[in-house]
Amino acid sequence: MRLPDTPTRMPLLPIASFLLAATACDHAPDRVMPPPPEIDAATFDAWAWEKRPVVVAGEPDAVAAQVDLLEAEAAGLAERAMIVVPVTGEDAAPASIKERFGIDPAARLTVLLVGKDTGVKRREVDPPEPVTPASLFAEVDRMPMRQREAREARGAPPAP
Repeated sequence: MRLPDTPTRMPLLPIASFLLAATACDHAPDRVMPPPPEIDAATFDAWAWEKRPVVVAGEPDAVAAQVDLLEAEAAGLAERAMIVVPVTGEDAAPASIKERFGIDPAARLTVLLVGKDTGVKRREVDPPEPVTPASLFAEVDRMPMRQREAREARGAPPAP
């Protein structure tokens, strides 16, 4: 018996590929990688007015723990157009990001919230505890641009 082709029927290959990719993206301390070569300081200009990067730089174990904490709140990140950019190592791409944002190479952990205008909105250097997603979300939610985005998403009229 042949199943009818319906919009709810999905091929298994994309699902299997997603699951394989998701399991390959383990953020254990020994697996933290520098950003891919295509993500460098200039990438932030390309993301202007579209994304709110959260740069997580420092020692691999500290970066891994912070990235895991943030990525556990994927829905909140997506809702606010936030992307997590782990930065470790001294290759050209990580070095260009560190230089652009003035990241202290001696810091164990630096977390930067970068606005859609590419300006640094929050800087945490060697925080005593990892920076919580809730605190970053609150910071973003106070931004006038984010408030407008939230109103538009609800279909509310623009504020006067």
